Amino acid sequence: MHPTLFKRGVLVGLLTFFQAVGPGIVAISMLHGLAVYFGVSFEQPYLMLCVLILILMSAVMYQPPVMQNQVGVKSWPTVASILLRWLTLLLILLIIGYATKSSSFFSRRVLLTWAVLTPAPLIAFKLAASEVLRRVVSSAANARTAVFAGYTESSVALAQRLRANPEAGLRVAGYFDDRSALRLGVQDDGKLLGG
Repeated sequence: MHPTLFKRGVLVGLLTFFQAVGPGIVAISMLHGLAVYFGVSFEQPYLMLCVLILILMSAVMYQPPVMQNQVGVKSWPTVASILLRWLTLLLILLIIGYATKSSSFFSRRVLLTWAVLTPAPLIAFKLAASEVLRRVVSSAANARTAVFAGYTESSVALAQRLRANPEAGLRVAGYFDDRSALRLGVQDDGKLLGG
């Protein structure tokens, strides 16, 4: 295996893992910080809540980069998505607290402040992590090379889309075709490779 590809895969994997676990760490850090700020002791019920938050945040908040121009994010849809997911998480925690009759173990002031303030650092984290991942994936050092078998309208259109989308992590090297460049009518951006 090519070492650069292996490094790229490991780095992207680590960044993706950090995107999945990071929101939980942010939320737990906010909860702990607010408990300290309000002078509430961070004992076993809070530790159990932290474990629950980490598990739920990994499931509810993680959004895999599904070819969303691949990893780049648009700010407003991301903010709306995070807020909706945060409200879903709060609803799940509220239902669990009600069902287990454990809400009396927690400071309402800490939890309400946490519920209101935590989305801001979550949004900042998501935008920053997505930007870092986008830069790693789209950097020239990490680009893989793509070649096309045949110079056709569809291969030219796909090559143009790949050139316009650096987040795909592919650099178009050219086209393999047995026909001559004159016969094919090769444009300036089309490079014939081979014979």
